[in-house]
Amino acid sequence: MLKFILSLVPVFGTSLGSYLGVAKHNKKLDDQEDILVAVATGILGAICINLLLEAFEYIRNVNLLIGTIIGILFILAMNKITKGESLHSKLFWAMLIHNIPEGILIGIALTNSVNIQNIGIIASISLQNIPDGLVVSMAALPKHGRRKALFLGILSGIVEPIATALIILLAKGINLEIIEPIFIGFAVSTIVSIEWDLLKSCKKIKLLVISLVLTLLFNGILG
Repeated sequence: MLKFILSLVPVFGTSLGSYLGVAKHNKKLDDQEDILVAVATGILGAICINLLLEAFEYIRNVNLLIGTIIGILFILAMNKITKGESLHSKLFWAMLIHNIPEGILIGIALTNSVNIQNIGIIASISLQNIPDGLVVSMAALPKHGRRKALFLGILSGIVEPIATALIILLAKGINLEIIEPIFIGFAVSTIVSIEWDLLKSCKKIKLLVISLVLTLLFNGILG
């Protein structure tokens, strides 16, 4: 029961951010789209750094390559599905996809004993989920209105506890030492691809600076 409750904590971070994104903003946010992209780029930049460090530990493991190839194929499929979609749709998919490896990370942590270190991992991801939800809901607000924008923001974080639950349920029947590098490879290829696409959208120096500052900030939060 405790593990189930802890797996749901990050969703509260996403939900809070989604609420903040629609609570005090009107629907005319066109002039803030660049800032939203910069924030999303900074968030994913921090995730990229942490994932690349984890991937380095498995650099000689063939399963890392397998996961990377799966991730590349997944991103190619997603690019085809989202081709021509608006900014808010792309940000929604970007935040949703990057929540998958975060859920996996929480699941791996919770398969072990619940301790201060694992609770710290969940707390840091939950804090980082607040701007995740904010970015999605604010970007969706002009087109969809407050209720649907709030729903989309929360929905982008639902995959986290689902991924966590799958890892916990399957932990007894799988060898995490074999599966973990596959997950990391998948996460690296997908998140780096999304980060690169967002980075190309930051065409102004000011936006690049904002992204860099936020990358350093969220990297500090994630540890």
